[in-house]
Amino acid sequence: MNNACATGGDSGRGVFIRQGNQWQLIGMLDALSGLTNQPAGTSILNYNINVIADLSQYRAQIDSILR
Repeated sequence: MNNACATGGDSGRGVFIRQGNQWQLIGMLDALSGLTNQPAGTSILNYNINVIADLSQYRAQIDSILR
């Protein structure tokens, strides 16, 4: 199953996937958004769309700082 669940205040937190028995950091939560014409209070989540930054695009920059 591939799914994500975020709520207000989660921006900037890590996004992980499980590969076998290990968790891998794949991104950072940037924003949340609702769906057009979604009636208020009809979802168990505050928002329906999670916008995630792909950290692999920044790997070289991150690695250069951590070394």
